[in-house]
Amino acid sequence: MVYNAEENHCFGMILAINNYRLFPTGEPVLKFAERANNKPEALRAWFYSNDNWGQEFVYPKTRATQLAETTNAPVLSTEAKPAETPEELIEAPVAAVAPEKEQVEIAEATAPAEASSAPALAIEAAAEPAPAPELPKTASPVSLIALVGASALVLGGLLRRFPKRVY
Repeated sequence: MVYNAEENHCFGMILAINNYRLFPTGEPVLKFAERANNKPEALRAWFYSNDNWGQEFVYPKTRATQLAETTNAPVLSTEAKPAETPEELIEAPVAAVAPEKEQVEIAEATAPAEASSAPALAIEAAAEPAPAPELPKTASPVSLIALVGASALVLGGLLRRFPKRVY
């Protein structure tokens, strides 16, 4: 749900399903569906930084059919009405609509951009996974030196207490 700053007015509910990527990046990633030059860019999916899981939009059936014809690619759709409660939207079945106005497998509509017939534009800060940050050096050898010194003192005390015996 999208609210105003005071959270007293709901602008709309957005239905999305989980989308997965293999390599997380250090920056958020926005994937756009290919559109005609005179059309605005359409956000297809987004991923949070350092996360493999993101969200992909699901449209009402009539709008999904229009988008599938325009983009010539499968689009996720649902029969749920926008005015329904969030609980009903969560339980609504999701399908994919092909450009030929027939239902296809959801896997075809959510396939990675490289594998689908309609390419998607991705804005990514880095193509490679973000390197793990190097941990700061927080330990010092002082405690180890103190432990070795204390052990030597204890050992010296034990040797003094028990004199050498000749057999």
